[in-house]
Amino acid sequence: MTVYFSHPTFTYHTETERKCISKIRKKFSEEIVNPSEKGFRSKSKEMIDKSDKIVGVAIEDKVTFLVNQEVKYAKNSGNKAYIINVEEKNLISDIRDFSRDDFEILTLEKTKEFKANLRKEDLSVTGFLFGGKSRF
Repeated sequence: MTVYFSHPTFTYHTETERKCISKIRKKFSEEIVNPSEKGFRSKSKEMIDKSDKIVGVAIEDKVTFLVNQEVKYAKNSGNKAYIINVEEKNLISDIRDFSRDDFEILTLEKTKEFKANLRKEDLSVTGFLFGGKSRF
């Protein structure tokens, strides 16, 4: 049994990624396929096809474009889909069944806007002066 871990690229190699993986291990005790270790989503469909489940990550109740595409593909392939919602790196929900009705599904353009706004928050004057780190 294998779990594919779909998460926004801006969470790759972060504390958020590590905490989500820990939650996945605790819930499923199965091998986790993490695209951040396999390369930039180059073979995501192939990796999803080899998985039994997918766990996607939503940020502030928003599912980014690529995460949505991977979850949709996995569900259409018969995989069970789950979601973790992250409000910030220290406020991460439990894993639950994925329901599109519970989240805002972002288009590619809305995803770009969302990421740009998060970067602006991270690069605020306070963060810049005092070495603040990303919320995610």
